[in-house]
Amino acid sequence: MGARDSRQEQYLQERWLSQREWYSKKSTWNKRWHQGLQLFIALGAIAVPVILNIAEVPKVVPTILSGLVAAAAAVENVYHFGDNWRNFRQTLEALKREKALFDAGGGPYKNHDTAFARFIERVEGLIAEETTRYFPEEEERPQSLQR
Repeated sequence: MGARDSRQEQYLQERWLSQREWYSKKSTWNKRWHQGLQLFIALGAIAVPVILNIAEVPKVVPTILSGLVAAAAAVENVYHFGDNWRNFRQTLEALKREKALFDAGGGPYKNHDTAFARFIERVEGLIAEETTRYFPEEEERPQSLQR
């Protein structure tokens, strides 16, 4: 794409790169929580009937384990780690794709005179789109949650 001016470098460093790092970090964090909870839920659900059939194990053990499995499922249901992981990862990959196209002068960035402005518009559009997925508009929320 040629030499970049200081405005472009500033945007790339302060906005694009910071967003890329944020989405990468949040995607990884949510993936770990989602997969950890799902693994615990699955293994706990498998273990409960097995433990119930072992006479020497007090009945309170599988009862507590069942409660912990239910709690793990509730945590996933409330915080939506799996959905967040996929949304953040999708936005991260889209940001990386836009940067690759911009650097190569391909796709919507063929016109050098408008390439950087178009890059900013598309990057900010991706961020705004993800934000609206994460924070639905007022009219999409149930009445009880609206201000």
